[in-house]
Amino acid sequence: MQIQLNFETGSPINQPQLTGQNKAVYDWLLSGRTINCFEAQTIGITALNSRISDLRNKAGIGIKDKFIKLSSGTVVKNYFL
Repeated sequence: MQIQLNFETGSPINQPQLTGQNKAVYDWLLSGRTINCFEAQTIGITALNSRISDLRNKAGIGIKDKFIKLSSGTVVKNYFL
């Protein structure tokens, strides 16, 4: 006897959906640009780390990151494809 497990759920949390802010961030990155928290705010996104997490974990998009130092001296994480 073989048991089959079904981990599918109707919860939108577990379904990759590129809409709203997730789509905006993905489109930004897809255009070849990098994005950090300050740039994200210019397009109305205040929780960039959450959007990146959605894209990585729910949609399986391979987003890379590195820390950069801005001209002001502030260190931020910069995301790119």
